[in-house]
Amino acid sequence: MGSSRARLWAPCLLLLVAGPLEAAVDQHRHAESLYHRALQTEKRESIDSRRLAAQLLEQATLEAPDSVAYQMELARLYSRMGFLGLARHRYERAIGLDPRLAEAHLGDGQMWRRDYLKYLEPSSLVKSVQELEAASRIAPAHARAWLDLVPLLIEQGQLKPALDAAEHALGADATNPEGWLAVAHAAFRLGQVERADSAFRLAIPRLSRVARERFLDIAPVASERDTARLRRLPTVAAKEAFLARFWKEQDPDLATPENEAQLEYWSRVTQAYFLFFNPHRQEWDQRGEVYVRYGPPDKAEYNPVGMSLRFQMGRYGSFPMNVLVWS
Repeated sequence: MGSSRARLWAPCLLLLVAGPLEAAVDQHRHAESLYHRALQTEKRESIDSRRLAAQLLEQATLEAPDSVAYQMELARLYSRMGFLGLARHRYERAIGLDPRLAEAHLGDGQMWRRDYLKYLEPSSLVKSVQELEAASRIAPAHARAWLDLVPLLIEQGQLKPALDAAEHALGADATNPEGWLAVAHAAFRLGQVERADSAFRLAIPRLSRVARERFLDIAPVASERDTARLRRLPTVAAKEAFLARFWKEQDPDLATPENEAQLEYWSRVTQAYFLFFNPHRQEWDQRGEVYVRYGPPDKAEYNPVGMSLRFQMGRYGSFPMNVLVWS
């Protein structure tokens, strides 16, 4: 009697166990399908395709909440879409799933950095530094994390740690001129003028044309007359000779081989470069141009009260816009 009852229960138990397992497998397969659909959708590179991809990835993370890959892809997508808070949330979810994932700490640090540059909120700067330091500790051979740290540590006045980070970046990738640029910048801020001069002269000629032109541009520190004269010169040699004379006239101490005024300018351009230059698009953010000309702002106001938040675009009408005011 007992054995026959056991035989009757066995299929029921198998059904009870197999049912949830099969459902879980199906759910993960569906999540994977959503993930791959999202990747294909993103390739269309349009606003609508990114929105659809985000919806697909959101659903994938609901069906497979333990997938680090899905969280990271959604974080990167939100970052590209400009949704910093949503991107941070997803990077932090990924960190919760895998605390040793350097890429997640790097992404989170970069989102906090963008938040800091938008609002100049000190707590965002602190959080960014913490996350980038975590990424650097986990993956010390990752030059990007070290490079991103340098200007933020300088913002905090932590000059020696900034130089240490720059040296780590250079050690991680000696072929990247940004490593030399970071060393030059931090060294100059620490008063190591000779080392800064040498490193700047190694780095600047190796930068991209768009970035290099900013270092050679004297418009932010020259008179309109000098700037106009420089632009009218017909040859590269003539322009180089003019620049050499210009900077010699600015040199505060002719007794030293280094030109401290030029190094100060290069250092300011470097800070703007690391904070506001997009190396992928090879574009300068307008904030970078303002920073080079006037120096760092004391405060920032985002969409201040009383200021129009719309702009007129000819016959197409007016459109909403965001306004950032530095003072």
